Amino acid sequence: MNKRGVSILIGYVLLVVIAISISIIVFQNLRNLVPEEKLECPNGVSVLLKEYTCDMDGKITLKLANNGRFSIGGFYVRGAADGEVIPVHNLLGKDSEGKEQPYWSPPSSKLGENSIKPGQEVSGFPNTLNFASAPGWPENKDLKKVEIVPFRFEEVEGRERFVVCGDASIIESVQDCTTTSSP
Repeated sequence: MNKRGVSILIGYVLLVVIAISISIIVFQNLRNLVPEEKLECPNGVSVLLKEYTCDMDGKITLKLANNGRFSIGGFYVRGAADGEVIPVHNLLGKDSEGKEQPYWSPPSSKLGENSIKPGQEVSGFPNTLNFASAPGWPENKDLKKVEIVPFRFEEVEGRERFVVCGDASIIESVQDCTTTSSP
C-alpha cells in the first residue's frame, strides 16, 4: 500500500484548516475596526451661497454662510463646466506648497475643530478660486455650476472622525463666469 499518498492528503487538509482558521481570525479583527454605524452629519447642517462674482480671467469669488444649526469644519468646492451635469472639478486649486487643496477650512482653525459657527459668513478663501486653471478643466469652457459640500468633525467611540455632509451639499447655477478666451 502507498502510504505516501495518505500523508500528502493529510498535509493538504491541515493546510486548508490552517488557512480557514487564519481567515476567521483576520475577519473578526477587521470587523472590530470598521464602525457599525454609518458616519453622518446631524440633521440641521446647512450651507448657503450668499453671493458670487466672476471676472473675465476665469476666477470666481464666493461668499458662503453656515445657515444650519451646527458648526462645521469647512467645505469642498467643486465646479462644472458648460455641458457637464455634475460638478467634479476642484476649484480650490493648490496650496502654497503646490499641492492640490482638496477642501477648505479656516486658517485659524485647528485640525478637528468645527470653527465655522451657525450664522457665520465665510469669504476670502486663501487662494483665488480660478476655475479656468482647475485640474482637468476643459479648455475654453465657462463655469456653469458650483457645488459646496460641508464637512464636520464628529467624535465617534472616543475618536475624532472626519465626516462629509453629503446630504447638506448644494449645487448652484452661476452666470457670467467666463474666460476671455471663451468663444
